[in-house]
Amino acid sequence: MSEETSLKDTLKEIHSKLDELSEKKEVKKWDVSWWNRLTSGRANKNWVLICYIQENKGVSFVKARIDEGVILINGIPHTVSSDEILFYKKLPFIIVPSWSIKPFSAHQNLQETKESGNSSLGWEYIMNYAKKTEIKSVKNAGMIMWIIIGLVVLGGGYYFIKNGGF
Repeated sequence: MSEETSLKDTLKEIHSKLDELSEKKEVKKWDVSWWNRLTSGRANKNWVLICYIQENKGVSFVKARIDEGVILINGIPHTVSSDEILFYKKLPFIIVPSWSIKPFSAHQNLQETKESGNSSLGWEYIMNYAKKTEIKSVKNAGMIMWIIIGLVVLGGGYYFIKNGGF
């Protein structure tokens, strides 16, 4: 024989499972694992951490040495300039797509974004302006509420006195 549960118990169980699923979980910060970390000595000798994006959208992290502005990844040379070097916790970091000889350049991407008008650099100013010019039509609702409460109190007092409450 199977035990039958009541509808309330089933709903409580479903509700508790939904609460567990909807809990806000803290996002774990990504960290370079210990074997990919570069010591300051190696970083000073032109070694960089590379995020290598492959054609099948796979990503791998490798270490390589910059020699005369060129890095070799899987036998393929990629050119590197100082504009393309990013930093992750003081580690030199480069994003290199396998289909291009030039790595991702934050400086170039910033310029292209500004020119195309898709920049989010001024979003704080836009939000402040939107808040400043926001139409506030509910300002008098507080005063109206006090007037209604006052009328109700006066009406209740009049009714109480009229019916001989004292």
